[in-house]
Amino acid sequence: MKLFLVAGHETTAIALVAVIYFLGMNQECQEKAREEAIRILGDEKKNIIPNSEQIKELKYINMVIKETLRIHPPAPVASFRKAQKDTRLGEYAIKEGTILVLQIYASHHLEESWEESYKFKPERFANEKDTANKYLPFGGGNRICIGMNLSLAEQRVFLTMLVRKYSWKITEPSIHKDELQVKPTLFGLAVPKNLEVDFERRY
Repeated sequence: MKLFLVAGHETTAIALVAVIYFLGMNQECQEKAREEAIRILGDEKKNIIPNSEQIKELKYINMVIKETLRIHPPAPVASFRKAQKDTRLGEYAIKEGTILVLQIYASHHLEESWEESYKFKPERFANEKDTANKYLPFGGGNRICIGMNLSLAEQRVFLTMLVRKYSWKITEPSIHKDELQVKPTLFGLAVPKNLEVDFERRY
């Protein structure tokens, strides 16, 4: 049950709130996402659900989603693992039986891996090769999140429809003016705290 409630729903919901925040704080990025959505889906004043072929064309919106997940991974700490044998990671000696955990948030903000790591820059994902092996919002390897493709598809459809229908900005004053604030949760998820947004309908 925990798998379905937390991994199957809550993490995607957090990601969508976060992308609304970052586009609300970065109006130029929001407009670029809107221009792409309109170019691909048209600007007819009605709701249009993008199909699978149209989703493949959403290059910039995909970069926006990936950059959001980099800066604000919904599950900032990966699952715990136990060392199966004595080993060494760089300068650290790891004894057999040691419990290990990957801090995804910290790894996504290492300046040696991500230039201006706290700045929202979707274009950093224009070349996928530049982000290989250091982008881990869904984990990696054989145990990568089973719901990754479903979550990304949901986010692409939602965001594309949202930017066509609405423009928005973060309500002022806001506790989030410098960075997205989170509240503690039972499962350690990075749930945004009391985010207020002003939406304006386009049609």
